[in-house]
Amino acid sequence: MALAPRGTLTRAWLRDKLWSTSDEKKSASSLRQTIFEIKRDLGELADQILVIEQHSIGLLLDHIWIDHKVALKDAASLKAMKLAPDTDILEGIDIADIEFEEWLMMER
Repeated sequence: MALAPRGTLTRAWLRDKLWSTSDEKKSASSLRQTIFEIKRDLGELADQILVIEQHSIGLLLDHIWIDHKVALKDAASLKAMKLAPDTDILEGIDIADIEFEEWLMMER
C-alpha cells in the first residue's frame, strides 16, 4: 500500500497478489484474518494510519513516513540519515506467491 500512488489498494488486488493460488472465498478469509492481526498488533495506532473499507484498504499517507517516497523526491536526505536509497524496494520481504513476486520485480 505504501507504494500505491494514493496509498490504497483494492481487496481484490491484495487477494490476487498474496493468495493467488487460493479460491476467492479462502483468499478473502485470509485477507480478513491478516487485517485483524495487523489491527491487533498496531493497537490504537491502527485507526490513525489505516483506512479499511469494504472494497479497499489504505494508509493515511499524511500520518506515516515512507522512506521510498522520500528517496524518490530527495535521495540526499536518506543518505544524511544513513539510509540507503539505492537498495531494492522491499528488500528482504519474502512472500511465497508468484503473482506478488512478479509484481515486485516489475516495481523494482
